[in-house]
Amino acid sequence: MAFSDFHDGSLVSEFDRENAVEATPLEQAAQRRLDAHRRYGDVSAVFGMRHTRYKHALAKIVIGAITGGLGAFLIVEIPKTPDLTTNLAIIGAIGLATTLALWMLAARELFGRLKVDGRGVAMLPAWSGYSIPWAEVTSWQMTGEDDVPSEYQQLKLWRSEEAFPAVVDIGWMTADSRGTLRKIIRQIAGQERLD
Repeated sequence: MAFSDFHDGSLVSEFDRENAVEATPLEQAAQRRLDAHRRYGDVSAVFGMRHTRYKHALAKIVIGAITGGLGAFLIVEIPKTPDLTTNLAIIGAIGLATTLALWMLAARELFGRLKVDGRGVAMLPAWSGYSIPWAEVTSWQMTGEDDVPSEYQQLKLWRSEEAFPAVVDIGWMTADSRGTLRKIIRQIAGQERLD
């Protein structure tokens, strides 16, 4: 059996080449993403939220501390007001739960970062984020700088076999960071989808 070099340097038999089946568009897109990972595996960028969101995080920490303090005070007052036990317990628990939620959001804004590399797009830290590998992405699009205000900027990633795109909020990034992000994604994933 004769072998010849294929375009990526691997060896393919003449039989396989003659009997090859045309890949579907989804398979072609997945192969392009895998090829991009092989080529651009070392291309990466990490964009931290802390520099632009620290004021929002501090506000959430302060508001969380106030609601937590009020919730704890109401729970401590339960033994002194037996007729309001249920009401104080419910309102106190809501105050403490609100504190926890606000502090988790504040931690995400202080320690959160968007990472783009040859593997895909990931929002870190993992406990509050997600990861979208390039192998699943069929196309992508970023909102234009002049189309919407800065705080509403988005990155949309269309995945194979999903009707709607995954939407990544990038309104917290500076215009320069969004430009860098666009260049990196274009280098890894190809041209942007135009609608």
